[in-house]
Amino acid sequence: MKNTPSNESWLARLKKSEVSDATYIPATHPIVMEKAYGDFIYDVTGKQYLDFCGGFGALSFGHAPEFVQTLFEAYSVGNHKNPPPILHGLGDLYPSTAKILLEELLLRALPPRFSRVSLAVTGAQAAETALKTALLYTGGSVFLAFKGAYHGVDFGALRVTESSFFKQGFESWCSSSGTGLSHWLPLNCNIDDIKEIIWASQQKTARKLAGIIIEPVQGRAGIHIAQPAWLHNLVSLAKENDLPLIFDEIYCGMGRTGRITYADEFEADIVCFGKALGAGMPISAVVGTEKVMAAWPPNTGEARHTGTFFGHPLSASCAVNVLKRISQPNFMEHILTLGNNFHAGLVAVAKKAPHSVTVRGKGLMQGIDFGSSGKGATAMDKLREKAVIGLAAGETGECIMFTPSFTTTQKHVELVIKALEEIIAQV
Repeated sequence: MKNTPSNESWLARLKKSEVSDATYIPATHPIVMEKAYGDFIYDVTGKQYLDFCGGFGALSFGHAPEFVQTLFEAYSVGNHKNPPPILHGLGDLYPSTAKILLEELLLRALPPRFSRVSLAVTGAQAAETALKTALLYTGGSVFLAFKGAYHGVDFGALRVTESSFFKQGFESWCSSSGTGLSHWLPLNCNIDDIKEIIWASQQKTARKLAGIIIEPVQGRAGIHIAQPAWLHNLVSLAKENDLPLIFDEIYCGMGRTGRITYADEFEADIVCFGKALGAGMPISAVVGTEKVMAAWPPNTGEARHTGTFFGHPLSASCAVNVLKRISQPNFMEHILTLGNNFHAGLVAVAKKAPHSVTVRGKGLMQGIDFGSSGKGATAMDKLREKAVIGLAAGETGECIMFTPSFTTTQKHVELVIKALEEIIAQV
């Protein structure tokens, strides 16, 4: 009799090879994913799960969307006489057509004040590109960031990521003097506190403020939303003091919250995109105004900021398809309508909780804050037992958040609401 594969046996193999901090292994109902399509993933036993995490929000059009399948089919039939699209090239030396098309389409989808693009692979790399741009533009050395901020855990981005958890063991780097150190203020703080930091920075020759970086909707912190009036005030202060304002929309942008960018209403100087942009393929982008991006010198044969996979042609082709789809008329209305229905369902579930909980979210970025450490992680585990995938969030795992694909359905929303109703009393 053939042995039936198990998630546990695969994880035992992983445990022998992988660094211990890399993969979370739950005590009960673990999953090793093997196949996926649309909103569903299948583990090694063939069990089906409704994926409402969507690859941390990266699977904007679900698993294996049609345009990704088409691209991969081109490689399966390609040959010397009929070569497929280029898979990998020399992005900062000899660009691909896919890279050029992506940059053109991205700028067309954004407010006209944005005129320059820099491509990368990950969200953290995009954040670091934005930070470098601000440093070049101002000559400053520190940033104003906000509590709850998550801009990535690469060495540069780590300094503007607020969570102490990600900095454990690296405090000497994050607290040493020099570029990237941050002033921290609460999101939606008193605007006078920002004025005070800017004023104090202007009185010094060292540790001058280089810029301001903010997520208009904080994701990893548990879906905390910057208030519109407060954001307008922040924009005004940045302009008055010629400080680059960076919007990190890696999580909340590209349609996730029902708009391509918050910079269409609030005049940021630099915007970072990632996750949903690539539909599951790794790609990120930074866009900026001519004034700020001109701080980068011309390329005279060697790029000052580059990477082997920057502008990766296959990923760029996927991103082109994403932009074409999310730019269609009524597409954002669809996301907002479905998101509002989801939000209303979560509010109804919250009323059945044995204690007070809070629902927060915009578009297809929704969640429940249980108000107690680890409760979101408990909800994640309980939902997994119901074959639903959500993600714990918040500084202490107090939230459960959902970032499904843009093509999910009302039926799938209702399935998640039903599962939450069944587990809410146990959280």
